[in-house]
Amino acid sequence: MGWAKSDRLPNEGLRDHFERQLFEYTNHTIVESAVVDNVFYAAVRTRGTKKVWALVVLLRRSGGKTIEYRDIEEVDGPGEFKAPAFILNALSDTTNQKALRWRERCRANL
Repeated sequence: MGWAKSDRLPNEGLRDHFERQLFEYTNHTIVESAVVDNVFYAAVRTRGTKKVWALVVLLRRSGGKTIEYRDIEEVDGPGEFKAPAFILNALSDTTNQKALRWRERCRANL
């Protein structure tokens, strides 16, 4: 999958931007987030089930208000492993092997 582009609204932080850009018309909300080494990590709650899962968003700034990004769910096995402990601690239990491996690698980097 390629990179997407979007424009941030004036005074809009990354959390609000991705909440609007990725989840505006869905049953998801970002409950925790952080940027580490140009990667946006988020704990995302699915409102119906209340399950919390990880989202990893690779960032490239295009200049000005435009952001290029690539979003990857933990079940897809992201290649970035620097999610902070508070995000990992917010996640629900999972049996998905890719997600479990990703979480283990992140914890090893703490």
